[in-house]
Amino acid sequence: MADLELNWALDVILWFQAWRVPIAEALGTVLHYLGSEDFYLIILPFIYWCVDAAFGRRLAVLFMLSSWNNSWFKAWFKRPRPFMVSDRVHPVVMETGYGLPSGHSQGTTTLWGAVALQARKRWVTIAVAVYIVLMILSRMSLGVH
Repeated sequence: MADLELNWALDVILWFQAWRVPIAEALGTVLHYLGSEDFYLIILPFIYWCVDAAFGRRLAVLFMLSSWNNSWFKAWFKRPRPFMVSDRVHPVVMETGYGLPSGHSQGTTTLWGAVALQARKRWVTIAVAVYIVLMILSRMSLGVH
C-alpha cells in the first residue's frame, strides 16, 4: 500500500473519526445524500423545468463532463478508500470503488459552483463555498475519503 494511505492521510481520517458525534454523523449522512446520483437526478431536471431551461441544459452538460472526468481519474489513480486499508476506520456510509477524487465533492463543486456563478449574488457564493467545505469535511468524517 502507498505511504499516503498508511501514514498522514490515515491519521487525518482517524482524527476526524475521533471527533465524530451523532449530530456530525447525521449532517454527514444528509450531505452524503445531497452529493449522490439520486439527488442530482432530482435537482438537474428541477433546475431545467423550474428555474431556467437554457441554464439547466448547460449545467447538465457540465455536470456530465465532470462526472466522466471524475470516473476517468478514479480509474487512473486507483486510490483505495480509508476503510479498505485500515480496520481502524469505521465508515458511516458504505461506498464502493476507488476513493480519489471524491465524486461527492467534485459534483457539489461543479453543480453549486455553476449555480453561484449564474446567480451572481455574494450571499449565494458564500453559502455555496460553505456548503462545498462541509461536503469535503463530511467525506472525511464519514470515513470514505
